[in-house]
Amino acid sequence: MRATLWLGLSSIFFVLGGWPASEFSLALVPVIIGLGATSPNPRAFSVMALVATPIAAVLAGVLEFLVLDGADQFQLLALALAPLAIGATLLMTKPNPIPASLGRLSLIFTLAILAPSNPQSYDPQAYLFASLFVCLAVGLLLAAQFLIPPISDEHRRQMLLAGARRELDGLLRGDTGR
Repeated sequence: MRATLWLGLSSIFFVLGGWPASEFSLALVPVIIGLGATSPNPRAFSVMALVATPIAAVLAGVLEFLVLDGADQFQLLALALAPLAIGATLLMTKPNPIPASLGRLSLIFTLAILAPSNPQSYDPQAYLFASLFVCLAVGLLLAAQFLIPPISDEHRRQMLLAGARRELDGLLRGDTGR
Protein backbone atom coordinates (compact mmCIF):
# COMPACT_ATOMS: atom_id res chain seq x y z
CA MET A 1 0.00 0.00 0.00
CA ARG A 2 2.84 2.36 0.87
CA ALA A 3 4.61 1.66 -2.42
CA THR A 4 1.41 2.48 -4.29
CA LEU A 5 1.10 5.75 -2.42
CA TRP A 6 4.75 6.62 -3.09
CA LEU A 7 4.29 5.95 -6.80
CA GLY A 8 1.02 7.87 -6.79
CA LEU A 9 2.57 10.95 -5.17
CA SER A 10 5.47 10.90 -7.61
CA SER A 11 3.17 10.47 -10.59
CA ILE A 12 0.92 13.33 -9.45
CA PHE A 13 3.92 15.65 -9.51
CA PHE A 14 4.98 14.51 -12.97
CA VAL A 15 1.43 14.74 -14.34
CA LEU A 16 1.02 18.25 -12.97
CA GLY A 17 4.41 19.19 -14.42
CA GLY A 18 3.28 18.14 -17.89
CA TRP A 19 6.80 17.34 -19.07
CA PRO A 20 7.01 15.07 -22.10
CA ALA A 21 10.07 13.22 -20.75
CA SER A 22 8.47 12.38 -17.42
CA GLU A 23 7.45 8.83 -18.42
CA PHE A 24 11.14 7.91 -18.36
CA SER A 25 11.54 9.02 -14.76
CA LEU A 26 8.22 7.64 -13.67
CA ALA A 27 9.32 4.24 -14.98
CA LEU A 28 12.36 4.37 -12.68
CA VAL A 29 10.35 5.09 -9.52
CA PRO A 30 8.92 1.52 -9.27
CA VAL A 31 12.40 0.13 -9.94
CA ILE A 32 13.77 2.06 -6.97
CA ILE A 33 10.76 1.10 -4.84
CA GLY A 34 11.21 -2.57 -5.74
CA LEU A 35 14.94 -2.59 -5.08
CA GLY A 36 14.42 -0.66 -1.85
CA ALA A 37 11.83 -3.20 -0.69
CA THR A 38 14.55 -5.84 -0.60
CA SER A 39 16.71 -3.72 1.68
CA PRO A 40 16.23 -3.47 5.46
CA ASN A 41 15.62 0.29 5.24
CA PRO A 42 13.89 1.52 2.07
CA ARG A 43 14.39 5.18 2.94
CA ALA A 44 18.14 4.72 3.40
CA PHE A 45 18.18 2.93 0.05
CA SER A 46 16.44 5.92 -1.54
CA VAL A 47 19.00 8.26 0.02
CA MET A 48 21.74 6.09 -1.47
CA ALA A 49 19.95 6.26 -4.83
CA LEU A 50 19.88 10.05 -4.53
CA VAL A 51 23.65 10.00 -4.00
CA ALA A 52 24.18 7.56 -6.88
CA THR A 53 22.18 9.49 -9.50
CA PRO A 54 24.63 12.39 -9.97
CA ILE A 55 27.50 9.91 -10.07
CA ALA A 56 25.65 7.91 -12.73
CA ALA A 57 24.89 11.08 -14.69
CA VAL A 58 28.57 11.99 -14.79
CA LEU A 59 29.55 8.44 -15.78
CA ALA A 60 26.93 8.39 -18.55
CA GLY A 61 28.12 11.77 -19.82
CA VAL A 62 31.74 10.65 -19.89
CA LEU A 63 30.77 7.45 -21.70
CA GLU A 64 28.52 9.15 -24.22
CA PHE A 65 30.47 12.28 -25.07
CA LEU A 66 34.10 11.47 -24.30
CA VAL A 67 34.57 7.73 -24.72
CA LEU A 68 32.07 6.89 -27.47
CA ASP A 69 31.97 10.36 -29.09
CA GLY A 70 29.99 9.51 -32.20
CA ALA A 71 30.79 5.80 -32.43
CA ASP A 72 27.99 3.66 -33.84
CA GLN A 73 29.45 0.17 -33.60
CA PHE A 74 28.34 -2.37 -31.03
CA GLN A 75 31.88 -3.56 -30.40
CA LEU A 76 32.96 -0.06 -29.34
CA LEU A 77 29.92 0.25 -27.11
CA ALA A 78 30.73 -3.06 -25.45
CA LEU A 79 34.37 -2.03 -24.94
CA ALA A 80 33.30 1.33 -23.51
CA LEU A 81 30.79 -0.25 -21.12
CA ALA A 82 33.16 -2.97 -19.90
CA PRO A 83 35.14 -0.85 -17.38
CA LEU A 84 31.91 0.60 -15.98
CA ALA A 85 30.27 -2.81 -15.62
CA ILE A 86 33.38 -4.42 -14.14
CA GLY A 87 33.98 -1.55 -11.72
CA ALA A 88 30.36 -1.47 -10.57
CA THR A 89 30.35 -5.26 -10.17
CA LEU A 90 33.50 -5.12 -8.07
CA LEU A 91 31.85 -2.51 -5.86
CA MET A 92 28.80 -4.75 -5.50
CA THR A 93 30.96 -7.52 -4.05
CA LYS A 94 32.18 -5.37 -1.16
CA PRO A 95 30.88 -6.46 2.25
CA ASN A 96 30.17 -2.84 3.19
CA PRO A 97 26.60 -2.03 2.08
CA ILE A 98 27.38 1.57 1.06
CA PRO A 99 29.83 0.85 -1.79
CA ALA A 100 27.81 -2.22 -2.76
CA SER A 101 24.65 -0.11 -3.13
CA LEU A 102 26.55 2.63 -4.93
CA GLY A 103 27.91 0.12 -7.43
CA ARG A 104 24.52 -1.45 -8.07
CA LEU A 105 22.65 1.83 -8.38
CA SER A 106 25.28 3.60 -10.44
CA LEU A 107 25.26 0.74 -12.94
CA ILE A 108 21.46 0.81 -13.21
CA PHE A 109 21.19 4.59 -13.50
CA THR A 110 24.15 4.97 -15.85
CA LEU A 111 22.61 2.55 -18.31
CA ALA A 112 19.21 4.21 -17.89
CA ILE A 113 20.63 7.67 -18.59
CA LEU A 114 22.89 6.46 -21.41
CA ALA A 115 20.05 4.43 -22.98
CA PRO A 116 22.26 2.75 -25.58
CA SER A 117 20.62 2.49 -28.96
CA ASN A 118 21.68 1.99 -32.54
CA PRO A 119 22.39 4.58 -33.80
CA GLN A 120 23.17 6.54 -30.65
CA SER A 121 21.76 10.07 -30.73
CA TYR A 122 24.58 11.92 -28.92
CA ASP A 123 22.15 14.73 -28.12
CA PRO A 124 23.39 16.81 -25.16
CA GLN A 125 19.89 18.12 -24.46
CA ALA A 126 18.45 14.59 -24.23
CA TYR A 127 21.30 13.62 -21.92
CA LEU A 128 20.70 16.63 -19.64
CA PHE A 129 16.95 16.00 -19.51
CA ALA A 130 17.47 12.31 -18.75
CA SER A 131 19.96 13.15 -15.98
CA LEU A 132 17.66 15.78 -14.52
CA PHE A 133 14.59 13.57 -14.58
CA VAL A 134 16.38 10.60 -13.00
CA CYS A 135 17.56 12.84 -10.15
CA LEU A 136 14.07 14.32 -9.89
CA ALA A 137 12.44 10.87 -9.75
CA VAL A 138 14.65 9.74 -6.89
CA GLY A 139 14.14 13.04 -5.07
CA LEU A 140 10.36 12.78 -5.41
CA LEU A 141 10.39 9.21 -4.15
CA LEU A 142 12.45 10.25 -1.14
CA ALA A 143 10.06 13.14 -0.44
CA ALA A 144 7.11 10.72 -0.67
CA GLN A 145 8.87 8.39 1.76
CA PHE A 146 9.24 11.24 4.21
CA LEU A 147 5.52 12.02 3.90
CA ILE A 148 4.49 8.37 4.18
CA PRO A 149 7.30 6.62 6.06
CA PRO A 150 8.11 2.95 5.41
CA ILE A 151 7.31 0.45 8.13
CA SER A 152 9.93 0.06 10.81
CA ASP A 153 12.12 -3.01 11.14
CA GLU A 154 10.37 -3.93 14.41
CA HIS A 155 6.92 -3.74 12.83
CA ARG A 156 8.13 -5.77 9.82
CA ARG A 157 9.51 -8.43 12.17
CA GLN A 158 6.22 -8.55 14.08
CA MET A 159 4.25 -8.99 10.84
CA LEU A 160 6.58 -11.77 9.67
CA LEU A 161 6.36 -13.57 13.02
CA ALA A 162 2.57 -13.25 13.08
CA GLY A 163 2.37 -14.71 9.56
CA ALA A 164 4.69 -17.57 10.52
CA ARG A 165 2.56 -18.29 13.60
CA ARG A 166 -0.63 -18.35 11.50
CA GLU A 167 0.95 -20.78 9.04
CA LEU A 168 2.25 -22.99 11.84
CA ASP A 169 -1.15 -23.00 13.56
CA GLY A 170 -2.76 -23.94 10.23
CA LEU A 171 -0.31 -26.81 9.76
CA LEU A 172 -0.89 -28.07 13.29
CA ARG A 173 -4.67 -28.03 12.76
CA GLY A 174 -4.21 -29.96 9.52
CA ASP A 175 -5.28 -27.05 7.33
CA THR A 176 -3.16 -27.18 4.16
CA GLY A 177 -4.50 -23.90 2.79
CA ARG A 178 -5.88 -25.43 -0.42
